[in-house]
Parts: sequence; C-alpha cells; structure tokens
Amino acid sequence: MAGLGREPDPEPAARRLVRSATSSAPPQQRPPRAPPSARHQPPFPMIAGSLAKQAPGTPEGPYPFTAPPPRALAWPKSCPPMLHRLPGYAPAARALPARRPPPSTLQPQEVALQPPQQTRSEEEKPAAAGHKKMGEEKQQNSEEPPLRIMNRCEPNIGEPKDSILNPVEQEIVESVAAFATKDPSELGIIRDALLVLPKGPRSTLHHCTCEGGCGDACIQTQTRGRVGDHEDASSTSAKVLSFDIGPELAEFGRILSNPWRIIWEREPLILHDAEIVRAAKAIGVRFDLSQRITAILQNHPGPVRYFRIDSAIIENGSEQLEVWFELLKEKQVQEVVFVNCGWPSEMIELPLRDLDCESVKRMRLCFVKISGICLNYVKNLTVIDLSGCSINSQDLYALVCQCTNLKELDLGLYEGDIIRINSGTLEILLIWNSTVRTVAVKNAAKLQRVLVAAKPKKSSSPVEIWIQDAPMLRDAWFNLSTQSVTINNISTMMDNAPMPSLRRLVLHMSFGVKKERKALLNLMKSCTTLKELTVWRNDEASSDEYLDAILDDWPEKFKNLSCVKKHLQVFAIKDYKGGENEVAIASAVLRNAGCLQLLILEADGNVHDDVIFSRAKTELKKVIQASASVNADVKCQLGLGDCDSFFLSD
Repeated sequence: MAGLGREPDPEPAARRLVRSATSSAPPQQRPPRAPPSARHQPPFPMIAGSLAKQAPGTPEGPYPFTAPPPRALAWPKSCPPMLHRLPGYAPAARALPARRPPPSTLQPQEVALQPPQQTRSEEEKPAAAGHKKMGEEKQQNSEEPPLRIMNRCEPNIGEPKDSILNPVEQEIVESVAAFATKDPSELGIIRDALLVLPKGPRSTLHHCTCEGGCGDACIQTQTRGRVGDHEDASSTSAKVLSFDIGPELAEFGRILSNPWRIIWEREPLILHDAEIVRAAKAIGVRFDLSQRITAILQNHPGPVRYFRIDSAIIENGSEQLEVWFELLKEKQVQEVVFVNCGWPSEMIELPLRDLDCESVKRMRLCFVKISGICLNYVKNLTVIDLSGCSINSQDLYALVCQCTNLKELDLGLYEGDIIRINSGTLEILLIWNSTVRTVAVKNAAKLQRVLVAAKPKKSSSPVEIWIQDAPMLRDAWFNLSTQSVTINNISTMMDNAPMPSLRRLVLHMSFGVKKERKALLNLMKSCTTLKELTVWRNDEASSDEYLDAILDDWPEKFKNLSCVKKHLQVFAIKDYKGGENEVAIASAVLRNAGCLQLLILEADGNVHDDVIFSRAKTELKKVIQASASVNADVKCQLGLGDCDSFFLSD
C-alpha cells in the first residue's frame, strides 16, 4: 500500500518492553465494587452467537462485544512507527568464507572452553549405550518458556539456553533488502515489524572433545552463542569444534561432512532462510530458495524446533506455504516465524489450517492475510504475534478463544474498529502502532502486563479501553491524551478504587489538560502499592502553567496517598519541558515519598541542560525529603530513553 505517511512517534519503544515470565504475581483478589458513576453501560450492542457468550461464572459488566469488520490493512496515519533505540543495538555481521571447499576438506574451528561444573547423582547419569538417545529426547521434549520477555540483550545465568535476543542492525538491514518496495514510508513500516521480532537461534554446531574422554557424549548444538550443559563433571577443560552449517545447506540441502552430519541429523532442526541466503552469496551459489528449503525439511530426519522465513520473496506464496506447513506438521514444529517479503504488492493468504497441530507453541507472522479460522489442535500455542496482518475482529476473537493456553498476544500495525479478547490464560497483551476504536479485554484473570499504543480513528473521540476481571494486573502503559481507560469497572477519568496489584505504570499525558491531571491523581489513588511511575509529557509547557500548579496543590494531594508515602521507589518524567506543573509534581513526590530511591527528569537531547533544568535543580534542592535515613538520587539528564528497565526488572 503505497504512500503511507510517517510522523514522529509519541509513544516510543511500545513493543519490546512488556516482558517477564518469571516475575511473581500477587495473589488473586476479588475486584472492588464499582462506584455509582462507573455502572454505566457502553453504547455497544451485544452480539448473538457462541463467540459472544461469557465464560461460566464470569460476572457481567460494561463490555463492548462487537463491531463491523475492519477495513483493509493501512498504515495508521496518526500512529507512526516506533523509535529504534535498543540496548546493545549495534551491527554484528558474520564473516563468511569466499568459497566453500568440498565437505571432505572442511577444517572446523577450535575453541578452548571450560565446561560448566555440575554434579549429578548416580541415578541421574544415563547408561553409556543410551546416552545420545536420552539427550535427544530431553532436548525435544523439554518445556521452553513461551515468552521472550527476559533481559534480551543481557541474558542472565538462570535464563534458559533457548531464550531469544533482539535482532542486530545488520540482520534487519538484510531482511529489509529482501522486500521489493523502495518507498521510504513502506520501508519504515517493514523495519518496525522486523525490529520487534525476536532474534532466532543460531544453527552453528559444536563438537566437544573433553580431556576426560567423553567423546560423542559431549556433542552439543549451540544456539545464540552458548554451549549446552556439559554432562561430565570430572572434566576440567574442553575443546569445542565449531561448524557453520549455512554454506553446506545452501550448496547441498543437507550436511555431508563428518561428524557434523550425525550431529545435525540427531538434533532438532533450526532453519532460518537468512543464514542460507547469506551463505549462498558468500560462496557464489545460485539455486531456487523455495526448493532448497523444501529439500532441507525432507532431508532432516528429526523434528523441527524453529522455522523462520524473513529474507526472500516466496513465489506462489500460499501454495508454497501449504507444502512447508504439511512437512512442518509431520515434523512436529515448535515455532514458526514468517514475514511476507512480497508486501505491500502481495498480501499472502496464510493457510493456517495446514499448520493446525499440537506441537506448535509460538507463531509470529508479518504482512499476511488471515481468515476462516477454525483450528482444533492449538491447545499448546502460547504466543501469537501478528504484525501488519489483515484479520478482522471476529476472526481474531475466535483465534484467541481456540488457544486455551495462550499466554502472550502481540498485535502491531493493526487497523480495525475493535479488538475483543476473552482469555482466562492470557498474561501479556501488547498492542503497538495501531488504529482502533475500542480495545475490550474480558475474563483477564491472569493478565499481568498490558501495553496499548493505539490511536483513535477519529481525533474527536478517544480509544475506549476496557479491561475487566484483571486482579493480577502488575504493569500497564496507557496514553491519557488519546485513550479512555476503564479497569475492573473503574473509569480512571472519573473515579478511583483500590487496584493493589499494579506495581509499574507508564502514562503519556498533557500537563496542561485538567482532566488528564485528574486521571493521573485517580490512578495514583487507586494503585495503592505502586512502586514505579513514569509520566511521559505530550504537550509543550505554557506561560500560565504556574496557575495550574498553584490550584492543584500537589504537595497537599500527595501527602496522604498510600502509594507515595509507603511504596513509590522510582518516579520519572520523560520529555521534560521545564513547566511549573512538572516541577511542582516532582517536588511533591520528593517531599512525601518515604521509600523513594530515584527521581529522574529526562529532556530531549536537542535542548541545553542549563536552560531546561535550571529551575528544577533550584527547587528540588530546597525540598526536605520524606526519608530521613537515605535521600533519593535525583537525576536531570538529556536524551530520551525507552522504558526498558521499567518493564524488564522486578
């Protein structure tokens, strides 16, 4: 779709920030009783049929159930793409040989490693004869975390070895180059969709030769730069022979070199077309990529752990996907990532029914058309990620309902009237760079993180956000300037009621708008145990803002707030403009927050430090902090950062 406009994004980094599968959730609590002003019903008709039925035992409440199907996918003009500030974001291209020698002459690279020190009981040590088989079964049957929400750029020690990191700049550039379009706005949309996709595992093989003589028992497959756990605790050092399988897959469609052929055939297949395309260019081989991928799937005897296509235009897209999906279903694929590089000229109809199997756990799709959803074997599907996909409200609702163990739903570049979600297992909901009229989430018993970066279809009416039955909601990100938020039947614009589960909150707001300042106060009154609050300023500072600061009397309003006095640890104002209301709110927090550890004022990097922060520094130095033992760290800094630590840390 040519000619799609792009503007600066008022809600940066909306996609990658809502992640943590391991954070502890507060105990389930009964929703508070709604005040009288919140008992109104929204002006949306109820839809008849099975899709509109409530789950048994679910209390009724204000919840919009239906809307006309959305128009064809288009770039939301009022919601431009995300910023590209990533932690650890740097080009990292791999060097490949100019020409690949025959398989018999391949010399793998030697790397000296210290194997991990582990102790195992005699019962846990497998018999020598069955060691390979048991190791294979363990890798194939091991449960993988369904969410990619751990620390992506700095994996910690306890993180599973199959965790996924953010893609580097070079890989994004290579994937963008596969698209035929040259329109700058369309390339920007493509880049956004690729940027938020997680980086997949590497298919480099490793043969570990230990001093203890464990031999084949130590053959490992490394993904994302880490070697798997060593089985022999008696060894003190090891030599690891590394082997890049990309060139042989590109040239032969299989691995022919020994012992790498044995290792490749016994491990679950990891197939990413980018590695094949990159290797083919390096060794100067020409072939039909679709046929080569089909041959690799047919030649590998084992299951498929990861299948990704994002670096080439697929001819006869739907028909070719049917062939691949049938093979993937037979091979019990676990994760599928497909980016339609023919967009925007071609919107491929995804044959989703051909991928209807119990083995699929994660599905990430970009720029495809999805319709006629009726799936029977998706009970193990835990992550659905749709970017730039054309799917109407009814089909989206049906897809979520059929995934009875869904934990994460990501929707990007979506345009429609309404997004309706009814899932008792959903833990993370992420909606970014989308244009909708209503977002309605019902039966959200396990919902812990929600981010809605969506603009309304008409500027005169805000996006209506309804989140019902969410007693475990911990992290939230909203825009008070363009959204009307109702949580557990409590309208943040009108009322407040205890929401003790909320711990982290990011709000975009205009400091010059009275109703938005009131909504901020209502949320702070409701979030009685809030620990981290970030306020992102949308408007410019005005000359008469000091009158609002005097009339609002923030020190008096914050004096008796439970979250400020007893729980708030981090307070930040992003896109700081030096307004009187900003200084007044920051001073009031510093004066009354007994547990405050950090206060941040962050301004755009294009302004001068002495000009923008002069008044704030003077006023904050005069404040007598509430904590008598430890004073909070006050930072005034230039350069807008994304809120990564806000959502990724506990």
